Order: sequence, then structure tokens, then C-alpha cells
Amino acid sequence: MGRIIDHTYRHTITLQPGDNPVLVTNTGAVITADNLGIDGVVGTNWTVTNQGSIVTSGPKSTGVLLRSGGTISNAATGRMTGTYYGANIVSGFGRVENLGTIAGTDMGGGAGVLLNGGGTIVNGAAGVTSARIDGGNAAAAYIKGGAADRVTNFGTIVGRGDVGTGVALWTGGTVENLGAQSSITAPHNGVGVVGGAGSITNAGRIQGKGALGFSTYGVYLGSGGTVTNLAGGRI
Repeated sequence: MGRIIDHTYRHTITLQPGDNPVLVTNTGAVITADNLGIDGVVGTNWTVTNQGSIVTSGPKSTGVLLRSGGTISNAATGRMTGTYYGANIVSGFGRVENLGTIAGTDMGGGAGVLLNGGGTIVNGAAGVTSARIDGGNAAAAYIKGGAADRVTNFGTIVGRGDVGTGVALWTGGTVENLGAQSSITAPHNGVGVVGGAGSITNAGRIQGKGALGFSTYGVYLGSGGTVTNLAGGRI
């Protein structure tokens, strides 16, 4: 079964269980002023692959919303944006793999990627450093609620707004910033891990840029942990 989206839609696509897995081809697009681009309903562990454009411009909108866990893969040709969240997996374990661009464009809040039930975010790959995740005042890459949360970055992760964080983990976890060109930056903390021990490995750049009126850190571990800064790494 499954669903293939290979032309342009101007409204929300609400998925039904028989639509799983979903492929948006490089000729496909969901470009809408609605608050949701693709909506994966409750009760299905979704697999969504995007090679095209999913762009929402409604107030506090989301590009791809999965309500019961799943995997979102954004190809190098893929663009996934919302005014609040580029990708949001509401509950259950989530995994987001990005080789293209994912962004939450509202600088007052939101995130590029939000995993509410814990999970894994992989931005880029070895030799694929053009991948990018941008987000607003919450964080660019934001995970909470999991038991073994992980963010692996080979590309660029940028927190925006006044007090945004690059990577935020709310129940502890692991952040790997791999490769000399990898970068995690934000106005507040480059990486912030609270609610459990953090493990950070850095081979590129992690930077908190000094948000006005706040203490800022390249890496902040609120519950302790370890930081390994490899040769050539900058924090």
C-alpha cells in the first residue's frame, strides 16, 4: 500500500493508516497557508519520506506532524518548514533523518524538529555537510520525554530568536557533533541537556552567542555528564 505525493497540494493532507508509508517525490509538494502540511493521525507508527517541499505558513504551523511516533526522512532535495515546527512527532519514539533543510521559522518560539516522546535526530551524514536544521526560541533540535535521546550532527544546527538553543535535551541524552565542518550555534546555549546526564562529543563548533540578559554556554549540562572535545573541536 502506501501513498505517493508527486504533484502540488495547496491544503493539509490528512493521512489514513492505509497511506503508510508516505513518499513525497521531488516533483511533489504541500504548500499551504493551513496550520498543518502533512498530518499523521493517531494510532499509526508513520514512515514519511520527503524529497520535495512541505511548506506551511499558517500561524504556529507545522510542516509534518506525526501523532503516534514514527520516522521522518528528509532527502537532500527536501525542504520542510512551518512557522512553528518543521517536523513534530507528538508522542511515542520518533526518528528524524535530515539531509536537506528543516526549519521552524517563527523566531518567537517553536523548533526545527520537536520529538515530544523522545527519540533520535540525525542531521547530515559523513560527507553530507549541507544538511541544516533551524529553529526559534525553543530550540532548533528539541527532544523531551525519552530514555536514550540522541542528536547526531554532521551539518548545521542553528537556534534562532532571542534566547534559542541549538540542541535541547530535556531528559538527558547524547549529542555528537561530528566532522570539522559540523556546527551547532544559538543565541543562548549551543547545547543544553537537563533532566539527566549528558554525553557530548564534539569535533566541530558548538557555540552559545550571548543572549541579552542570560548566561550562555557552548555546552550546558544541568544534571552533569561528560564532554569530549576532539582535536580541532571548538566550544
